[in-house]
Amino acid sequence: MNDFSVTPYDFSKNREVYLLLNRVFKPWAKGMEYFHWKYHEYSIPFTSFPQAWTICDGCKIIAFNGYLPCRVKMGNRTVLAVQSFDTVTDPDYQGQGLFGILQDQVYEEMKKHNIAWVYGWGSPVGVKAFTSRAGWRLWTNQRFLLRILNRKKFLGDKTRNPLLIKAGELSMRPLFQSQPLPKGWNGKVVEVNIAELGREMDAFLKRAQSAFNFIVLRNNSYIKWRLAHPYEKYKVFFAMTDSSIKGYMAVRVNEKENCLDILDSLVDNEDALHALLSHLEEAAQKEHLDLIRFRINEKHSYMKTFKKCGYFWSRTKFPLLGRSVSDDPYISAAIFGRHRNLHWSLMDRNE
Repeated sequence: MNDFSVTPYDFSKNREVYLLLNRVFKPWAKGMEYFHWKYHEYSIPFTSFPQAWTICDGCKIIAFNGYLPCRVKMGNRTVLAVQSFDTVTDPDYQGQGLFGILQDQVYEEMKKHNIAWVYGWGSPVGVKAFTSRAGWRLWTNQRFLLRILNRKKFLGDKTRNPLLIKAGELSMRPLFQSQPLPKGWNGKVVEVNIAELGREMDAFLKRAQSAFNFIVLRNNSYIKWRLAHPYEKYKVFFAMTDSSIKGYMAVRVNEKENCLDILDSLVDNEDALHALLSHLEEAAQKEHLDLIRFRINEKHSYMKTFKKCGYFWSRTKFPLLGRSVSDDPYISAAIFGRHRNLHWSLMDRNE
């Protein structure tokens, strides 16, 4: 490998990495501040696993791969995992096996830290590279769940409509008619200041997570950090009954697409989810937005509720890939076996 060196990244050359990412992805993300927030400000109290590796030719960075460790619940067990973010090679050095070298380094480091699984979302080019050269497998797919609010615009736009609507899944009546709130719901939906998230939120997260077999574990610190995106303005809504949290949603207005993006949601029950969706629809209509959008795992357990509220799948799929480095048969079965009901949203990935 010539005189190339592979080392953990120490975040001392952020601008150089940022320029490399922009050179390859044309452009990448949203700026230096975003890069710093994404990798450097996230505290990882449970492992010293490096958040990125680089390959250098002398002092020049020619390849970069960023990671974010997390805790994952598999059935009754909690294990460590890492999410793969940006993987990039300088165009002048491509074709020399640098991608494989970075991957091998990651797997060896994972074994040292007893980390069971590495996962990430791939582009069309990335999916082919990860599955053919790095031993990754398709774990599941994500798509956008869509709720159309501007019927005239979406039925009249022949160029945009086919990109959003999967043939055979479009039923006009539920698509444009929202369902009334369940008669048994006696709660309310309120907007909450992110800074005010407290013990009750932690207690709710623990209760709600017990309803899922396989989930990236959250806590207050994680939620607050995730909502502190330097380029986005988020709102958080709680569904509550008698001062008890039954569910929450984090959303943002996407001005470019004129839509409301649901970025994260976790609920105790279907009534709470229905109440949140109804509240969001009213808020979006007041803002004259065209649709509501939620990128989520296809096997989400509350899919029936979304469909009742007039949501349907987009055509575009986002493959979630992964590789297990553990010899534990239970972990292997959980990752690629029946435990695929992962509550996963944009809040758990690189926005």
